[in-house]
Amino acid sequence: MKKVVIFIGNFSFGGAEVVGVNLANSYADMGMEVTVFCLKEHGGMRQRLSPKVYVESLNTRLAFCILGLRRFILSLDENTLFVSTIRNLNIAVSLATIRSLPLCVFIYREANTYRNFLKKGLKGVVTWLLYCLMINWAYRRAKVVIANSNDTRTDLKNLCTPALVKKAIVIGNPISIKSNPLADRNSKTPLFTNNPSCPVILSVGRLHAQKDYFLGLRVFRMLIEKLPDVIYVILGEGALLQDLKDFAVSLGLTEGVNVFFVGTVPNPEYYYVRSDLFFMTSLWEGFGNVIVEAMGYGLTPVVCECPGGPRDIIGSEYGYYIGSRNAGTIALSLETALKRKISKARLAKRASHFASDYIAEKYLAAVSR
Repeated sequence: MKKVVIFIGNFSFGGAEVVGVNLANSYADMGMEVTVFCLKEHGGMRQRLSPKVYVESLNTRLAFCILGLRRFILSLDENTLFVSTIRNLNIAVSLATIRSLPLCVFIYREANTYRNFLKKGLKGVVTWLLYCLMINWAYRRAKVVIANSNDTRTDLKNLCTPALVKKAIVIGNPISIKSNPLADRNSKTPLFTNNPSCPVILSVGRLHAQKDYFLGLRVFRMLIEKLPDVIYVILGEGALLQDLKDFAVSLGLTEGVNVFFVGTVPNPEYYYVRSDLFFMTSLWEGFGNVIVEAMGYGLTPVVCECPGGPRDIIGSEYGYYIGSRNAGTIALSLETALKRKISKARLAKRASHFASDYIAEKYLAAVSR
């Protein structure tokens, strides 16, 4: 392949957008002709895109993209690899190419599990059944379907025909890892405190029900009963901000003293290098980009029971995966993790297995097999 097209919705800080930009930058560095094709050209990830990458935007919403998407795809030649980064975009690509034979080669990336729908009552079951019908039709267009975790592939196996399951392989997400993880945290300016030895627990992700920061706050409230100097920093924005702040107050936590809601920052390195543990409370994750980012900075991850990629990433050697969502059990694990951190060098080596350039090569190998 000499050309690559990466299809994303926009340049927000979502998982699919991060994957799209990282892949695009890696392929551009390999000397390939790369285009990011998007629905709308807005969002902070645009700043991270290499100037060597072309951008084409339909400037429309998903529901109205089919004709423009069709024209674009049918203009591509046989030397082009087209990577669609997320489920609904994959379906749109197949709808746009009905009754046509595009010359390019398609990779569809499956970015999340499906089992979470089955926990949402009748509406969730109906959604699962609709996806079952659509995926089995739409994914025939792809040469390869890349599942970003073993749990994601398992859900595809439960959803799809055996012929489609054969197309599905597991490749983790491409992560940009640029830090020096061996830097001494205590040589840096302390975070939100004048005490350089004050332990810092960091969570990163949008303030959404999926991330379950309510559990994180309950756990932290238990933790500070034993370790009163610990602070908890949450990077992310979302509709639940005020609800989370109110919940923190109801627990007796004080914003700006032991809990900090920071919002989204373009470069979270400042926070990663000043923290001690990375804490994930998500109910589910397709992969868990932020876990790998944190490990790249030498942060020991602590993850609550969470279907998807986190267990693949940390296993039993690269952090603490807690097979429970009990607040007391998790608080004890955080206390243990603060006392027994994983070696920074060990974590950095594991994170390198998901480095963007390495994963980009694996995508190419997948279509060549």
